[in-house]
Amino acid sequence: MKFLFLLLLVLNVNAQVEHSRGNRSNVFYPDFEIDIADFPSGQKELTQVDIFIKVPYGNIKFIKSDNGFIGKYTVTVTIYDEDKEKTFVEKMWSEKVFAKDFLQATSNNNYNFSYKSFNLAPRDYLIRCDVFDEDSKKSFFVEIKKKVKEFSTSMQMSDIVIVSDSVKTADGIKYIPSVSNKFTNNDSTLSFFYEIFSKKKQDAVVEYRLVDKGKKTALTKSENIALDSGKHVINYKLSHFKFSLGEYLLEIKLRDDGYDLIAESSKKIVSKIIGFPASIIDLDKAVEQMMYISNSDELDKIKNISDADEKMAAFKSFWKAKDPNPDTEENEILYEYYRRVDYANQNFKHYYEGWKTDMGMIYIILGAPSNVERHPFEYDSKPYEIWDYYDINRRFIFVDQTGFGDYRLLNQNYGDWYRYRP
Repeated sequence: MKFLFLLLLVLNVNAQVEHSRGNRSNVFYPDFEIDIADFPSGQKELTQVDIFIKVPYGNIKFIKSDNGFIGKYTVTVTIYDEDKEKTFVEKMWSEKVFAKDFLQATSNNNYNFSYKSFNLAPRDYLIRCDVFDEDSKKSFFVEIKKKVKEFSTSMQMSDIVIVSDSVKTADGIKYIPSVSNKFTNNDSTLSFFYEIFSKKKQDAVVEYRLVDKGKKTALTKSENIALDSGKHVINYKLSHFKFSLGEYLLEIKLRDDGYDLIAESSKKIVSKIIGFPASIIDLDKAVEQMMYISNSDELDKIKNISDADEKMAAFKSFWKAKDPNPDTEENEILYEYYRRVDYANQNFKHYYEGWKTDMGMIYIILGAPSNVERHPFEYDSKPYEIWDYYDINRRFIFVDQTGFGDYRLLNQNYGDWYRYRP
């Protein structure tokens, strides 16, 4: 109960740990999401590269208007060579987003979607995408290395695009890409589309395979298709399948009528627990990481459950009991705890995972320190850091005994903190 109070205390209170307080992890609340897919362009020696971008409403500042709320941001896509020495193309566009009320404007479940197409020569690129909110003046960016495919055979297959929804328009049914490629353990259908381009009329065989995180085949299907000359958009669903927690790989292989492999494509997808952070894709690991917030009896009870569904139910029940606001859609304690775990893994990893280190332990338990003194190059001592927590009048000293960045708590049995070590 004492630890729960400390966690709540600093919920509202970047690379430097003292500035990470309230810093949302990209695993939970991405600045924006991006997906890239290659398609045959129909132009000689060029490939059509589609870039899909999904910006969460939480990173858009909405301004009150007569009819609701309006948010505005710009997107800039710059495509370089892989060493970022030459710029091939840059494209910028503006997005205007409307929300009918405050709840819609602030919901974590709402996103704005856009995409642009580029015709590029097959080669290695570095693609940078910048998103700039015009009212808050906040900016976000990602850089992705991308190898653009070459389509030169008589039968060609594009990349796979996962579909989240479809809408009827005057031009027919339009498919909305998922972009994040995430599903929940409640989903039972995987929808996607891809293109096949054939230079002549011919028969083909398409094989679908879904591989789970253990590299076991979870689902497989195949079908014969008759191709005319030209482009074929294939919309497909794999149904009646229960997603378990974790990563999957969707594989598609295209074979000619002699069963020779002509082309193949794959797409990684992730299944998460509905209502939980997207970073939790391994239940056993997520339970193990609860050691700083649960007592040993609670933790052992959940760890010793052999049935996967029962363990999941116990895991959910544990966190539901700690939800400070059960009427809201988000469990603040749950998200803050695993945000800290994720931050520790990203910033304190050394010989083992960051959440298991001394710095990770203190950060997860107490959050960001009020102040940090860094002494990396002292003449007469090993490198060390001092973390001060003014609110609780605590100080922790970490020393790099090896000189390789492995900072250890100077007094590991300091008070009752030693019992929290993994």
